[in-house]
Amino acid sequence: MLEAIPFSQPARRVERRRILNDTTIRSLKPPAMGRVDYFDNATAGLSLRVTSNGVRTWTVFYRDQHGRQKRLTLGRYPAVKLVDARELALEAQRKVAHGGDPVVEKRAARDVVTFGQLAQTYIDGHAKPNKKSWAEDDRQINATLLPKWKSRAAAQISPEDLLALLNAKISAGAPVAANRLRALVSRIFTFGAEQRLVPPTANPVIGVKKPTKETTRERVLTDEEIRRLWVACETQNPYVCAWFRLRLVTAQRGGELLQMRWQDMDPTSHFWTIPGTFVKNRHGHRVYLNASARQILKGVPRNEKIVWVFPKSFMGDYKHVGRRLAQRTRANILAEPKPNAKARERADVRGHDLRRTAASLMASGGVPRFVISRILNHSEEKNITAVYDRYGYDAEKRAAMEFWNRQLSAILKGKAGTNCRRFAM
Repeated sequence: MLEAIPFSQPARRVERRRILNDTTIRSLKPPAMGRVDYFDNATAGLSLRVTSNGVRTWTVFYRDQHGRQKRLTLGRYPAVKLVDARELALEAQRKVAHGGDPVVEKRAARDVVTFGQLAQTYIDGHAKPNKKSWAEDDRQINATLLPKWKSRAAAQISPEDLLALLNAKISAGAPVAANRLRALVSRIFTFGAEQRLVPPTANPVIGVKKPTKETTRERVLTDEEIRRLWVACETQNPYVCAWFRLRLVTAQRGGELLQMRWQDMDPTSHFWTIPGTFVKNRHGHRVYLNASARQILKGVPRNEKIVWVFPKSFMGDYKHVGRRLAQRTRANILAEPKPNAKARERADVRGHDLRRTAASLMASGGVPRFVISRILNHSEEKNITAVYDRYGYDAEKRAAMEFWNRQLSAILKGKAGTNCRRFAM
């Protein structure tokens, strides 16, 4: 039997009715104002709340372990019928009997952090402020992770879920990409644990090894390959040609060259000062522009209204320049085909090979490693010497870059770079 108890008008007497089926429930008239709860005698705590606008909602009242009365909403009638409401109420009471709290559990389920929310928080709170390569993280998240995990609770992503994605990458012939994906997932969940968004043990990378062992690329261009690649650059527009050649001449990162500004170059000292905000390791850097570099820059069209030496609107698909230049019809620098691999040409030139080649040839000519490290602007170990050593090494860098200019000039003239007199300060 359902007992009607008025909440909005306690002094008013409310008629008691026995609800036998859904028909009698539909016959209940809404109160003139406020709401009325009709309690079911057959199920403890179950009530049908009827409001003045005719909305009928099933609820169940119970007391938690601390004796506090709580009300759990079960759903609206008629979507939830009487028989279903009774079963839901009994289930809630069973949870209470076993020490649970249905209201708390429902609130926790509603407030659960999905992987999509965690990933976006990682991008906004960590990747963008701290990583120059945050856009690549964002691309991987949108391309691979969100289509599978976006609406799932982050804490419920399992190692098996991660393995499924990694194995798919390996099957597609991208084992190194699988390593990168594993590392990204680890960073996202580590950040989430630091921000108390997920438990530390929720990281699905725990117990999952790297899919493949990576080897450091050791490719150094030969003198003949340098000559062919230098000539092939002329097939590109003046901006791309100059940018790619400067990667070899200056031994600087391609991304940092893209952010070269005319205002950052001193025409007297010939040093190019790179602000820390443009550098991978956030450390400001000074690069000596030798005669070859200055000659290349003279050939770059300059627009006084544009501060950038290499405006991206003129750079086209600059990321794959090495692949284009290495084609058989240009520099013809192709990798040996792998056994049982599909018959297709693979370029054996990457932009970073130019930086490695410059460093290796300088070292072969006697330039000390610590000077080469300064030229490359590699991060130093955080020891006491690095903390106090604030000398810029401009003189050493200038001497080394002028030596490299002589080496490269000899190579481009068809001579061996090793024929140059060894480096000396």
